[in-house]
Amino acid sequence: MDVFTYNNLYRAYLDCRKTKRKTANALKFEIELENNLQLLLAELKNKEYKPGRSICFVVTKPVPREIFAADFRDRVVHHLLIREIIKYGERNFIFDSYACREDKGTHKAIAKLKKFIRQITNLSASSQSSPRDCDEAEDASLQNGSTAPIAIGDYEAITRVFYAQLDIKGFFMAIDQRILYKLVEKLVEKQNRPRQWKQDVLWLAGVIIFHRPAENYITKGDRSLFNLIPPHKSLRCQPKGRGLPIGNYTSQFFANLYLNELDQFVKRELKCKHYIRYVDDFILLYADKEKLKYFKGGINAFLKDKLRLELNSNKIKIQSLDKGIDFLGYFIKPDYALIRQKVVNRLKNKLSCVNFADVNSLNELEYLNKNLAMINSYYGHFKHAESFNLRKNIYNNHLGELKGAFLLKEGFVSLKIKRQNKKQPAWAGC
Repeated sequence: MDVFTYNNLYRAYLDCRKTKRKTANALKFEIELENNLQLLLAELKNKEYKPGRSICFVVTKPVPREIFAADFRDRVVHHLLIREIIKYGERNFIFDSYACREDKGTHKAIAKLKKFIRQITNLSASSQSSPRDCDEAEDASLQNGSTAPIAIGDYEAITRVFYAQLDIKGFFMAIDQRILYKLVEKLVEKQNRPRQWKQDVLWLAGVIIFHRPAENYITKGDRSLFNLIPPHKSLRCQPKGRGLPIGNYTSQFFANLYLNELDQFVKRELKCKHYIRYVDDFILLYADKEKLKYFKGGINAFLKDKLRLELNSNKIKIQSLDKGIDFLGYFIKPDYALIRQKVVNRLKNKLSCVNFADVNSLNELEYLNKNLAMINSYYGHFKHAESFNLRKNIYNNHLGELKGAFLLKEGFVSLKIKRQNKKQPAWAGC
């Protein structure tokens, strides 16, 4: 089956517009949709397609990052390529790689890490404290400034288990494009597909991988924020053949394909059973601290020799499991998990700037829904930890005037708008 067909391109467009339909470039593309798709299809068939100009800007939360956003027509092409090859990549990926994959994500990663901890410490899920009990322990620890105590299990067994938490230095900017292309080529060539399909996929992959958006872009937002980006984390500072733009849909898949080599090494060569990776942040659990140090050395050597990457020496942790694991916005102990204080403070700061405002009455419900979505996104994150009392505390003490517009649902897992406010809200957010 051909790659470059109108039906394939149209399906890629439908995928792309799911999250970008309201943007100016998407609306502009949609006005002349059929004509734009036909022109793009002709460029692809004739091997004349070249990516357009990107928009470069900096996001500051949770940490400053340089983003290169591709033009909408280029995003359609990105979806076209990934639609063709993602299923073949998924067949090769290990189960416990959790970033940017269907039915994965941060919460699944945390759940699996908890399961690994139970397995390696011989703690059963049924023996763990209830969320309400753990919240009480959390509240006590916050009041006296101490760490919440180990409430269950064999403390000595827990202290005999260790974890290594490793991170790759400037991962996206350090990716070697030639190595990445060879990995894509290896993946494509072993598929039982027609030669023309392979040639088309590899040509398009090469166009996207070797494209240099830092040579053709416009800036958006506060330019002074670019000063917050260190050179090793900026695509604009990388030599030819290095780096992938953070912000491209293809970069997510390519990152997983690139680090799948590491995953296979850890599982097949080091034979580490309890291993989880989320993008370039990964954790290994083992009952021998010296063995974890050996693993770290092997991983660093493999990264340098095979992928031209290196570990971030400032983020290496090898310590006892009872110290807790700071991972993906949670602080995880053998018998419970808490929310990182930075995440809680971020929500409190956002709520502190939510107040009454002189907003046109037609827009008030929109503002109310915006704030509801923001709060519930945090509550969705909170509910995967022992945070019952935290959720109550946020509602009772930090919603301010919004408390009069919202109700807590049963179990304190999310909020909803009071019925009377659906017609006549009087709240707005900043």
